Amino acid sequence: MPYKRRLEHKTYKSMLLLKKDKYHLASESLAQVSINHLFANAVAQNMLSGMLYANHSIKPSAFYVVHPYGLSLLFGTDPDPDFSNLLFGFLLNPNKKSRLDHWIQFWPQAYSSVADEQIRALLPSCGARLNKYERVNFSFNKAKFCSIHQPILPEGCTIIETNQQIFENMPGTVIPSRFWDKSDDFLRHGKGFSLINKGQLASTAYSVFVIDNKMEIGIETIPAFRGKGHALAVCHKMIEYCLQKNFEPVWACRADNQQSIALAIKLGFEETVRIPFFHLTANVSA
Repeated sequence: MPYKRRLEHKTYKSMLLLKKDKYHLASESLAQVSINHLFANAVAQNMLSGMLYANHSIKPSAFYVVHPYGLSLLFGTDPDPDFSNLLFGFLLNPNKKSRLDHWIQFWPQAYSSVADEQIRALLPSCGARLNKYERVNFSFNKAKFCSIHQPILPEGCTIIETNQQIFENMPGTVIPSRFWDKSDDFLRHGKGFSLINKGQLASTAYSVFVIDNKMEIGIETIPAFRGKGHALAVCHKMIEYCLQKNFEPVWACRADNQQSIALAIKLGFEETVRIPFFHLTANVSA
């Protein structure tokens, strides 16, 4: 899984790391990306820390945006093979001190074929590994959601708003603190609901990204409480909030995450597209 890490701020050869006041240069290309890219928008709009690389300082046509969780997007109105080759040379440089762990999506999707060839040419010399997955995007069907009966909470369970204490202390991988720089930012601009089972935190559904009228939903359930319907109940509450505030709920996950896909379908989401999703990681066996 991706992880939140300290991001390196470097320029590698002619691959340019844009300053934050230049992030707007990506807006035209980013607006044309039709797959779910709220994480990229969050970085490009300076809503949280992250990095944005480009192939030109004045009129760039290709970009690489990195979210601190590890998600990234290689995109452009005019995909640039030279830029992507420099990019992968940088990411796979064995002299880099940062841990190698990158989860990359592409737009246009044909970019992934070029990337695959370039990465594989570099792998033998860098001691890294490429794993290829698919990421699933969904659309929300309000009518289906409204036909779902309100989940009944088991005895001893309550749902509360996610507070600062939960934000700062919740264990797990897909948790709010991995997607928001500070609890103040989350409490001011985001939203979450947490299910408490007999005094213990069991499950939290929350806004991963909030861009315009779209709110992407994240969910984390403590292992001891999985399989009890807690995720369904707390996500249902989160979607109700979205509809009350006129947000469009957004859901995306890896194709091998069958639990997330099943949960999405139960909540009224419908699969729209599966896209290439590359994981570049250090080869621990090397």
